[in-house]
Amino acid sequence: MWIIIVATIVGFFIYLMPGGNRFSGLGGGGGGPSVAAGRIDGEPISQVQYGSALREAKVLVRMREKRWPTQQESLQTLPNYAFQQLFIGAKLKELNLDVPLETTALITRRIVNEMPTQGSAKDKFEKFVKEDLHAEGNVSEDDFYHWVTDQVGAKLLIQLYGMNGTLITDKDAEFLFQREHLSMTVEMARFPITNYTSKIVVTPEEVGQFYTNEQPNYRLPEREQVNYIPFYLTNYQSAADQILTTDSNLASQIDARIDDAYIKQDPASFKDTNGNVLSADAAKAKMKEEYRTLGLPSNVARTNAGQLLTQFFDLHKKNGPITNQLITSTELRQFADSNHLAFVTTPPFDDEHPPAEFQLPPSALLQWIGQLKATDSAAISAEDLKDLPKLANRLALHSDPVSAFLWQRLSVTDQAALANFLASPTNASGIQDAQDALVKCFNKSIAADASIYDANRFKGVTLQPETTDLMKREPAGTILAHLNRMLLDDVFPDELARGSAPDPEQQYRLIQATNGLFFVGLQCVLPSQNQPFEVVREKVAEDYRNSKAQELAMADGKKFDAAVQAGLAKGISFDDICASFEPKVKPQVLTPFSIDTKSIPEIDDSRMFRDIVEFTFENLSVGQATPFEAFQTTPPSGGFLIYYKAQTPVSDDVMRRDMPSYLKAVRDQRQMAAFSLWMGREMQMHVEKPPARDAADQAPKSSN
Repeated sequence: MWIIIVATIVGFFIYLMPGGNRFSGLGGGGGGPSVAAGRIDGEPISQVQYGSALREAKVLVRMREKRWPTQQESLQTLPNYAFQQLFIGAKLKELNLDVPLETTALITRRIVNEMPTQGSAKDKFEKFVKEDLHAEGNVSEDDFYHWVTDQVGAKLLIQLYGMNGTLITDKDAEFLFQREHLSMTVEMARFPITNYTSKIVVTPEEVGQFYTNEQPNYRLPEREQVNYIPFYLTNYQSAADQILTTDSNLASQIDARIDDAYIKQDPASFKDTNGNVLSADAAKAKMKEEYRTLGLPSNVARTNAGQLLTQFFDLHKKNGPITNQLITSTELRQFADSNHLAFVTTPPFDDEHPPAEFQLPPSALLQWIGQLKATDSAAISAEDLKDLPKLANRLALHSDPVSAFLWQRLSVTDQAALANFLASPTNASGIQDAQDALVKCFNKSIAADASIYDANRFKGVTLQPETTDLMKREPAGTILAHLNRMLLDDVFPDELARGSAPDPEQQYRLIQATNGLFFVGLQCVLPSQNQPFEVVREKVAEDYRNSKAQELAMADGKKFDAAVQAGLAKGISFDDICASFEPKVKPQVLTPFSIDTKSIPEIDDSRMFRDIVEFTFENLSVGQATPFEAFQTTPPSGGFLIYYKAQTPVSDDVMRRDMPSYLKAVRDQRQMAAFSLWMGREMQMHVEKPPARDAADQAPKSSN
C-alpha cells in the first residue's frame, strides 16, 4: 500500500515539476548579466541565480505569513533570505546531499491538500499557480518548487549541524520543566502617594519656584492645525444601497468577488465577535455587509469628492490671475459653504496627540503632515542669502524703512554679530554668526501672527503681482507666512533667493480613513513655546504636591526596606514586620505566577510585571524581598517592595502529561538554535553580499 501511495505522489510531483535543480552550480548563470550578484566561497553568484533566489524568498514569505511581501520587505528582508537559500544550496552540493524526491513530493502534496479551494489536487494546484503565484506574486511554479526543495534541504542541514542541540537528557529536561513551571507566590507592599498628598502644604512661593525649576516640563511642543472638508461614509450609505438595489449586474459581481476572496483566505480567519469560526455562508455575509457599509460608500464618496474638488481647482485657476497661486483657507471655506459642505479647523495638536476625527493610524496622518510641512515651508535658510554683505549693510545702515524695521527685530547680540561681520567680512566665524542672525530675524518676521506689510514701511517697494494678489485674499497661517516671505523677497530681490510656493493641488490632499475621506490642508504651524505661569498655575500646584508626596513615600519606603531586611535576618515574619511598621503596611498577595505567565489581574503594567517575574525568579529565594523602588509612572505614584512568600512545584500528574511534548519542543528549539548559530557563522565567513540597497534591484523579473 505504501509503495503505491509513494509512486502516486512521485508521479504527481513529476507532473507538477518541470524545472531543474537551481543549484547545479554557482558559477554559470545561464546567460545572465556578467556582473556577479555576490559570492559564496569565492564562486560568483550569477544574476539569474540571485533573481531565482529572490523570487523563492518571496514564496517563503507567502507560505509562512500567508501574504506576499511588502515593498519595504522586498528591499530590506528578501535579499537576506535569498542569500540564505543560496548558501543552503551550495552547502548541500558541497556535502553531496541530494534532497529525496519522495520527501519533497510528500510536502508538496500536503501543501496542496491543505489549500482551502475545492477540486482535485491537480485543479487546486493549477489554480494556486495561476491566481496566487503568477497573478499576485509574479513568481513561477519553478520558484515554488525551489522553495519546497530548500525546506527539505534546510531540514537535512538542521539535523546535521544542529545535532548537538538535541543532546539533552531526560533528567536535564525534567529539571528545566520543573524550573519553568514553578509557581511563585509573592506579596506586594505599596506606598502610594495618595497616602501623602493630604500632608503637603502648598504655598504660592514654593509653587512659583517649582515652575521656574521645572519650566521645560510646561513648554508646549511644536503644534499644527489643519483645515479639512469631510466626506463621511455614513452620508453616502443611502446612495450605496440604492446602487446595490438597482444594479443587479454589480450585485452579481460583488457576490462573485466575495466567493473568490473567501476561497483564497484561510476559513479559520473568519470569526465572530466571540472568536468562533464562522460558517462559509456567515463569513460571506459578513464580507458583503462590510462592503455595503465600507467599500461601496467609500467608492461613492471618492467619486463625489473627486467631482467637487475638480470644480474647486478649476474655479481656483479661473479666478486666480496668477498661475500656481496659493489656496487660502478663506477661499476654501467659501467653496465649502456654497456647496453645503462642512469646513473644519482642528484645535492645535502635537505628534503625541493627533486629532481624533480622522480614523486612521496616527502615524499615517503625522507622516502626511510632515511631508506637507517639508514642502510648504516659507522659511529662509542660509543658502537663500545670495549677497550677505549687501544684506547686512542695508540693515545696519537702515537704508530703507523695511531694513530699519528688521534691524529693530534683531537682538543686541545679533546686531553686534552683523557689525562684527561688516568690520571683518572674511572671518569664517563672523560669517556664520551673521548668517545665523539674519536667518533667525527673517524667519521670525515670516512666522509673525500678522502681515509685515505697512503702507509707509513698504513705500517705494515694487511688489510682484502674485504678492499683491495674495494680500487681497485674507491669508492666514502658513499662507500668511508665504505672503511675508514674498514681501521680503520683493524688498531684497538682489540679496535673497526667491522662495517657491507649493503647488496648490499639493497644498490640500484627499486622504482615506476608515470613517470617510478628508480633504486636508495645513492651516498653520505653531512654534514650541513656554506656557505662562498663570495659564498652568493649577497644573504646577498639582505637580508640586505630587512631587513632595513622592518624596515622603520614597522616604517611608526606604525605611520599610531597611526594616524588612533587618527583620527577615532575625527570623521575623514578613507579616509581623508589616504590622509593626509605622505607618502600618497591608501587603497584597498577588495571583501566583510562573516564569512564562504573561499577566495577572493585580498589575496592569506589563513591563513592570515582567520585571517582577524575572527578578523574583532569578534573584530571590523564598523568604527574601526585593529592594524598595519607585513605580515607573508619570506623574509619580509612589513605590513598592516584593516579598517572595512561597513556591509550589509542578505536580506529578502535570509532569506525566506534558513532559513528552516539552522534551520534544526543547530538543527542537535547541537544535534550531545550534543550527542558526552555525549558519550565521558560516555565512559570515563564506558569503559575500552586494550593498544592501542594490541587492533587491539586481533580480530579474520572473517570466511566467
